[in-house]
Amino acid sequence: MEPDSQNTKHETQNTAFLKGIALFNQQEYFDAHEVWEELWMECPSAERRFIQALIQAAVAVYHFGRGNFTGATRLFNSGRRYMQPYRPAYMGLNIDDFWQQMESHLAPALNGGTIGPVPRITLSLSPDELRLLYRSHPHPGDFSMGRTVTFKSNPVNLAGPELKVGDAAPNYTGLKGLDKVTLADTPAKARLFSVVPSLDTGVCSMQTKKFDEGLKALGDSVASYTVSLDLPFAQGRFCSAENITAMKTVSDVHDHSFGKNWGVLIESGLPLQLLTRAVFVVDKAGKITYAEYVPEVTSHPNYDAALAALNAAAK
Repeated sequence: MEPDSQNTKHETQNTAFLKGIALFNQQEYFDAHEVWEELWMECPSAERRFIQALIQAAVAVYHFGRGNFTGATRLFNSGRRYMQPYRPAYMGLNIDDFWQQMESHLAPALNGGTIGPVPRITLSLSPDELRLLYRSHPHPGDFSMGRTVTFKSNPVNLAGPELKVGDAAPNYTGLKGLDKVTLADTPAKARLFSVVPSLDTGVCSMQTKKFDEGLKALGDSVASYTVSLDLPFAQGRFCSAENITAMKTVSDVHDHSFGKNWGVLIESGLPLQLLTRAVFVVDKAGKITYAEYVPEVTSHPNYDAALAALNAAAK
């Protein structure tokens, strides 16, 4: 094959790989499986088991969502087995982390446990870097660069760490009006942090309203905050206009420290910086008990799971 043809083939395969990830993170599991299946038929033999494992992961979650626990368990086990030789990381995917997410979500089928957040695929290098590396290094592995979610199906890059259950909640310096506020200013009780890109958009507005309504039953046993890069004055106007009473606001416009420390700042891929959509629950001791980074920024978070985690942390 001529060099130009080889480069074009690599570029096409890489596009399919990223497209499948975007579909998986939008919970379009059957479509992700179809995209990866086409890639599987064309990719180099050394990569085929890795792609096959992704296909089986997607179909496992698809079957699980339709109540087919037997099929989900079988595909989970075979997919994880196929991906073992590629550990610890391959093509930017942290393999152990991915299968831990899968195991948590499929827990009712695997071991009768409680369902965890939906799994997501987060690459440890940016799409542009992956695209370039794939052409010269067919097996780029883990270069520990960046994290991604999608915005209208297009990958965008996140700054900061990916927080997990059990981590200590990081500090931040936000604004309430013109006053600086930090984590230490929040009460030592169960706390919910609902992170949104902008309260001027429909999904962010609905997210704040749904949590505000759901929190009223918990009363003073919890504290809850909407965090965004909106100016504090705009946040105040929104809450007044929409009669938001249970949710307080934190503006991260001061120094973006919430976004950076909590791993929710979209640092590139858009013409302006925003916070990605996420939800965290922090217990009385300051430990994170629930964390959801919504894979597609324009999608809703899992309201029921977040409120259940908050209720549990409040007991």
